[in-house]
Amino acid sequence: MTQELIIREIVALLIGEAKFRHRPKLFVADIDFAFDAILTGPEDQERLVAVRRMTREKTSSVRNDVRALTSMLSRMESLRPLVLVAVADDPNDGLFEELATLCRVIVVPLKEVTGAYRDQQLRRFLRPLLPLKLPDPLKLRKPPEDRLSARLAASDQQRTLVRVSPARIT
Repeated sequence: MTQELIIREIVALLIGEAKFRHRPKLFVADIDFAFDAILTGPEDQERLVAVRRMTREKTSSVRNDVRALTSMLSRMESLRPLVLVAVADDPNDGLFEELATLCRVIVVPLKEVTGAYRDQQLRRFLRPLLPLKLPDPLKLRKPPEDRLSARLAASDQQRTLVRVSPARIT
């Protein structure tokens, strides 16, 4: 599985499910930042997500790009949160701890995003950027004392006992 394919799948997932918008280039104060993908969103929010492939050869350039970008955003007094999605060969690289002091870092280990369950594995790593899916709301139910009365309907004495009881069951 190539890093380029994983990056395309990450971008497609964030655009399709989380309603991020893809930006072809990132220019801040006339400086072009070379990330593999830039997204903003979700929807009308202005979070900035930079996707970058990480190899041992590129660690210094990634470090420099993230430092420069966070410095530029800080100088411009931008309140826009920055998230770096790093597609990495080695997820245990100490670079990620350093980058985490500058921005939020989500590491997608290349070794773990393979095979038939690739989509589920990607979702697991990108969960902080995906919308929260809540279960369907429960149907409105009858009050507990009415349900208890229905269950005890066989005995008139029990029904009277339920009606007389001052405490409500919750």
